[in-house]
Amino acid sequence: GAAAAARDPEPVSTAPTDAPAGKTCKGAADGTNWPSVVEDDRSCWICLESGPDTSGIPLRRDCSCRGDSGWVHIDCLKKFARSSFTDNESRFKNKDGMRLNPWESCNNCKQDFINTTAIELGKDYLKFAKMKYPNDEVEHILAQVLRLESLTSKNRDRTKRQTSEAQVVANVIIQKSRQVRHEVDTSGRLVGYNAYRHERALTFEAYACDILGCMIYEENGDLKRSLEYLNQALALTSQIDDTKENPTKCRIEGMIGMVMGDMSEQEGGHRGVPSESMIESLRLAHENDRREFGEVGESSLVSALQYMKALKLANHGIKAETMCHEMSSKIMRVHGKNHPSSSFIIESKAT
Repeated sequence: GAAAAARDPEPVSTAPTDAPAGKTCKGAADGTNWPSVVEDDRSCWICLESGPDTSGIPLRRDCSCRGDSGWVHIDCLKKFARSSFTDNESRFKNKDGMRLNPWESCNNCKQDFINTTAIELGKDYLKFAKMKYPNDEVEHILAQVLRLESLTSKNRDRTKRQTSEAQVVANVIIQKSRQVRHEVDTSGRLVGYNAYRHERALTFEAYACDILGCMIYEENGDLKRSLEYLNQALALTSQIDDTKENPTKCRIEGMIGMVMGDMSEQEGGHRGVPSESMIESLRLAHENDRREFGEVGESSLVSALQYMKALKLANHGIKAETMCHEMSSKIMRVHGKNHPSSSFIIESKAT
């Protein structure tokens, strides 16, 4: 009876949170066998329908919702994002007054979408921006930036094809940003909206150069080319804010130091230990990301990994491991142990 059930509870499945929609989690203990039993309570939180959509695309959950919540059809999510848009100052505020871009963040758990959902929504926002603002190139570039984020920092399972696509998108951002800057420069009127367009174009171009430099470095590619992009990003960022406190500048300077260290080692020389100033630059950048994007935001996670790598190279392994442990605990508390971000930070302990 009840006493026996209390002594021998049903085994809890260790299946991943994004297990095939419409299947139960009551199979082998390792979650590899899925009985073909439909779960009536797993349904799209928007249309409330279970199973695949009309195109045969299954439910997905690429956010931090848990249990049976958060499952959604991507097409429903696209329609929801467009219906949430209004032409006013608070266009991305939810009912609680929080700023929330429906193409970027889950309306339920308030965390950013990642992987396939982020990529599909990034594509959709680009189409929407071109339709809504046909003559506003700055809005079009901003949409490309969102798309680039979805392919890089928000994509835990990036394929070679997606890396190539990200490089194309980054180069489009650079090209279009330069066109906007050229238009403003030739107008001779760097005031008002023109000044805004010029600064945004600088920011977008710097971001794309930064992403390209980091991608090439992460893929163990041409370090010289990586350094060229990072130096471009640094020069552009310095035009916007050349102060020592500029967090973006700090992080890029730290990355340049990392690349130069690898170049020295690759050329047969001794890899220099990261300087204290480089480590401090990466620390400041990470602290800023924590304030701006939250402790477990995707940008915070990326800057944390860069900072921890520098700490390990500078023989501050204990400090890096302590930081990694603290971040793992926070990320699992917010996202859950099966979330890709949790796995990502845990795997970094071994590197």
